[in-house]
Parts: sequence; C-alpha cells; structure tokens
Amino acid sequence: MIRFMNNLEIRMLNTNVVINMEMDECLEVIFVEKGLYKVGYQINNQQFFKRRFGMFTSIGGFQACYDKRYDFIYKTITDLKGIAIRKTSLKLILEDFPDFKIQMKNKFWTHYSQEVYQPLKKCKNIDMLDFNYREDFK
Repeated sequence: MIRFMNNLEIRMLNTNVVINMEMDECLEVIFVEKGLYKVGYQINNQQFFKRRFGMFTSIGGFQACYDKRYDFIYKTITDLKGIAIRKTSLKLILEDFPDFKIQMKNKFWTHYSQEVYQPLKKCKNIDMLDFNYREDFK
C-alpha cells in the first residue's frame, strides 16, 4: 500500500475541460475527491452528455486495468480535484499484489459496466436511431 500511496499525484482541472475523448489512450487513473464531471459520446461531431458523476468515483480505472481505450467523452462540469496514479505505476503495483489486483479489477469492472457503459450505450443507440429517421439527415 505504501508503494501505491507514493505513486499518487494531485490533479486539478478547471470547469468545462475535456478530460478524455472517445478512443483516447488511458494514461492514468483519476480518483475524484471534489467536483463534478459528465460522461457522454459524439455523433456527427455533436456531443451528447447523459451521465454525471462526482466525489468518490474514478476516471480511467477500467481502461487502465484492462488495456482499453476510452469509449466515451469525459468532461468537467465544475472544478475537479483529485489524485491520480499513472497507468505504468498501477500495472507494476497490481502485478506484485495479486489479491489487490483482483479487488481493483472487480470494482472498476462493476462500476464501469453498470454505471457508465450499459446506460450510455443504450442512450447512444437511441440517439443513433433518431438520427436515422430525421429527414434532414438522409
């Protein structure tokens, strides 16, 4: 745990800052201590934000643990303060502590799939259908 704590860095982001875009590579995991951010997607260069998150959540945990790129856009609503750990440091620590690795991966997986991925995929599919039926889009 001391190695984990030694690798943490402070992150402060201003209001209306894009944290990550779709298909960006994950370089760090941010643990949000204060502030709000929204998660959404882009269709035809138009951004739609459907979910809001705040304190005691993380950004990039699933992507860092599973070597995935971001599926959605993350953008701050208010000033965001938190702590971050770089992906390379996290990977090294998780390899040395297999029990901790299992716990972290499970927590990141359940939060991402239940709170982010499934609801946003559903919204995105509905919005894509709406675009297909518009007269000016055909």
